[in-house]
Amino acid sequence: MTNRATAAFVFSVIGGAYQMTSLFLAVVVDRSTSFFTYNLGYESLFFTSFIVIWSASHILEEWKGRITWPSIILGLGIASLSTIILSYYGQTSPIFSASNAPSLAAILTLISGPVLIIFGGILGFSAVRQYSREHGRAVIARA
Repeated sequence: MTNRATAAFVFSVIGGAYQMTSLFLAVVVDRSTSFFTYNLGYESLFFTSFIVIWSASHILEEWKGRITWPSIILGLGIASLSTIILSYYGQTSPIFSASNAPSLAAILTLISGPVLIIFGGILGFSAVRQYSREHGRAVIARA
């Protein structure tokens, strides 16, 4: 169980840390655009990453198979990924027709962080499943 929980922690923290810097890396990859082209709030990426790292830190504590922390990590990863996809489609749609549409390489740079976070959440659920097999139950919340 510790290996899966540790892997979930590592993928979540790396994904969260990468997500904090992904907007800057996207501008480095695609120099023809600016931060405002992506229509993403850096604050939302930062706070999402902060909550993911905070939730991942609880996976390594005495969490006793609680499903809460992997759920938070997975939900925030999906929310970040959907925000990036929606902002990309919003800027490349024929209605808005942006003059400087973001490149595919820059969007792939932005997507890597949420994908790592989602993978960390899935590994967290795998650790909960292993814990429930060993101990006979998974704890949803403390009583």
